[in-house]
Amino acid sequence: AKDEMSWNPEVEIAIRNLLVDYPEILKPKSGGSSRPERVTFPPKVTPIMDNREKIPEIRIGLAETIQRLYLRTGERFQIIDQNGKVRFIGKAQTVLLIRQRNSGIEILTRQGVSLFKSAGSVSLTYNNPAATSVLLEVQYQHGTFWAGREDRIYRGNFQFLPRDSGLTIVNQLNLEEYLYGVVPSEMESDWPPEALAAQAVAARTYAVSHHNAFTSRGFDLLATIASQVYQGVLAERNSTNKAVDATRGQILIFNDKPISAFYTGNSGGYTASSQDLWGDTLIPYLQAVPDRLLPTGSQIMSPEELAQWLILRPVTYSCNPKYSAPSHYRWTIWVSRTEIETHLRLADKVGAINSIVISERTKSGIVTKVTVNGVNGTFNLTGDAIRSKLGGLRSNMFIIEPKLAQNGLPEYFIFYGGGFGHGVGMDQSGAAGMAADGYKYDQILNHYYSGSELKQLY
Repeated sequence: AKDEMSWNPEVEIAIRNLLVDYPEILKPKSGGSSRPERVTFPPKVTPIMDNREKIPEIRIGLAETIQRLYLRTGERFQIIDQNGKVRFIGKAQTVLLIRQRNSGIEILTRQGVSLFKSAGSVSLTYNNPAATSVLLEVQYQHGTFWAGREDRIYRGNFQFLPRDSGLTIVNQLNLEEYLYGVVPSEMESDWPPEALAAQAVAARTYAVSHHNAFTSRGFDLLATIASQVYQGVLAERNSTNKAVDATRGQILIFNDKPISAFYTGNSGGYTASSQDLWGDTLIPYLQAVPDRLLPTGSQIMSPEELAQWLILRPVTYSCNPKYSAPSHYRWTIWVSRTEIETHLRLADKVGAINSIVISERTKSGIVTKVTVNGVNGTFNLTGDAIRSKLGGLRSNMFIIEPKLAQNGLPEYFIFYGGGFGHGVGMDQSGAAGMAADGYKYDQILNHYYSGSELKQLY
């Protein structure tokens, strides 16, 4: 709960109460060692060798503000300082402890023997492109529903960057092998091959167009939903690797530039415009698009029509039961008034909430502005932040119904909604539905990114 809901003070209260009742939780285990006892070994993988030198490299930020990390090497390795000098050479299956030391880095053996200290960045590299590494007990997706810890296996090399708040862990590998770990993390590997191919092109295009998004932090993209989910070797599947290989080097362009190829889990039958949701300038290839099975040119729905739209579950490619969870296409969520007040931290600004009103909505049903009315004032929420701020809604396509308590204030707000995710760009469930109906990956991409073109980058 602390990883997922760091904003909620009730979690901290629960933890304190738990430690009062069960103080033994914090007692060290026998032996007092904090070293992880892991038996996960890094496997050899099949690297891409054909024209490998033409594939661009990419740097993925795996973690930040890390105080210590255990890593098991998969092959003979080198530790290199920031000046490019080799400072240590080690063998396969070596467990290293990388930790922050003052404002720099120290690398030690599992037994605590110091191998190298540095005030600057440090790299761990392999000569064998089939090498992998295991990062032990990695924390991932902090602050989201998917938060957790587990061992993760990665291809490529690593760079460790010292920062005031802790170490930044960067995975360096080529773009295509990065996609091996992205595509199955973003789309189910047993979905139709043409949908997987569309996903591979979209993910590659996104990586190319957002390549410099986090340069100031020492890497190109994050391994989380803030960029694209990248889970490394353990996520890889033959079907998704084939999709990456079949589309190798292909990206989408508009006016000779790589597009911002956003994609979403499920649009609910109608995608969102990036301009409406994020306040961008008009982007022709990121406009609201109805599902292929719906009439084109739909007008803005009245509240009554929208309620029927959300309740009756119209048949679209997005609702194919093989490629869409029922709770993703249409959903109902109850959120307590007190939870919303806590999440928004509005007690001092507006007091107790007495209503939540949808102030602005697009023709596709996407809510772009919500007014929160309290006994002492009002507060507006806009854009994509609406779904997270109102208690973790699955999308911005919803209607609201209050459930009143005896004191006249809402006890709960009931949200009836459609879709899962921000709704912009390619609908992944819709893409799978289209693929199952015979559409090819280029047709799927053309539907969701209207006006874009495929280009062979390398």
